[in-house]
Parts: sequence; C-alpha cells; structure tokens
Amino acid sequence: TLCDKIKAGKFIVTSEIGPPKGIDIKEMIEDAELIKGKVDAINVTDLQSSVMRLGSLAVCHLLKDKAIEPIFQITCRDRNRLALQSDLLSAAALGIENVLALTGDYTTLGDHPEAKPVFDLGSIELLDVIKSLQEGSDMKGNVLKGAPKFCVGAVVNPGAYPLNRWCSGVQPCFVMYWPPSPAQPAALEFPRSRRQSIRQAQPYPG
Repeated sequence: TLCDKIKAGKFIVTSEIGPPKGIDIKEMIEDAELIKGKVDAINVTDLQSSVMRLGSLAVCHLLKDKAIEPIFQITCRDRNRLALQSDLLSAAALGIENVLALTGDYTTLGDHPEAKPVFDLGSIELLDVIKSLQEGSDMKGNVLKGAPKFCVGAVVNPGAYPLNRWCSGVQPCFVMYWPPSPAQPAALEFPRSRRQSIRQAQPYPG
C-alpha cells in the first residue's frame, strides 16, 4: 500500500485524474489503466477548479475495483463538518485508505460561480478531524462504532508562508506540493517527523 511504501522510506510517484463532467467513465478508466503499475497511487480530484463533475469518492471506488490505489481528495469548499465526517467514514467503509485534505478553490472560479461556498472548516482543521475519527470519536467526542484508519496527506504552497509554523500542529503521513516549474523545483524543509514529501508526477501525455 501507499502507507507501507511511505513508512519504508521509498521514493513515491503519483499521478492525477480528473473525473469527467458526466457519467461516461470509459476514457478516464482507460487513462488510469495506462499508468497502472507505473505510479504508486492516483490522486482523484474533488471538483477541481470548482467545476461540477463526477465525485471523487465514486471514482476512487471505481479505481479500487480495478486494483489501482487511489488517493481520495476531499475539500472543505462544498461540505460542512457533518458531510466531511460522513464522507470520510464512507471512504473507509469502501476500503479507501489514502486521503488528501484540501481547503478547495473558491466557487467563483468555476462553472457555477453563483454557488454558495461552505468552508465550515479549513484543511488544517480537517486534519484534526481525521485524527479524531481515527481515534474513535467524532468532532463532538461521540464514540464511533468502528474507527477508520487512513494514510493522511496535506498540500502546501512552498512560497506561501513559513512551513515550520504550518507544520507545528499537524501530523500528516505525507505532504504533497507542486513545484513552480519542472526546471525550478521548490526546496521544502519540515520538522523532523515521520512525514514524507511527495512530488506530484507530471501527467502522462494523452
């Protein structure tokens, strides 16, 4: 699994798939099959750029059925804390272990600019929620009937703010970032911990 490879300190390569705007998944599955075995996991975007599409959770389940390891991207833009917790439990029940927590793009950037954004929580708060769920309780301390276990990821912008301060209160299993350009990779320094930085693979052509 991705988690086992991270714990073993292996070099990790991931790619990314954007679900279609509709339910025709043939091309998407074909693209995923092309890189199966060439990458360690595939990120499944969650309504990227605030464009309405097929959901990340459904696509992750479809990839699991094809023996492809997915990373479930979950954004705070469209869900309140009830829905975030429920979708995380749903992912665990479907056998999806890898979760990437994001805040999400603002709705005015997408194809439904009049949509009301939620942002009940931010991505750092969401990491705390995931930690609580894994410890067996929801945000209010109510005990769960069975606790999920995730390989949890976060995303950083290398130039946005001091990373040491950002990392001081969170403990993701891995951190993803997108360098400014292939020719100018970003240098990241994190406090000593079990985190591993993963550079997003460049998309395969086609």
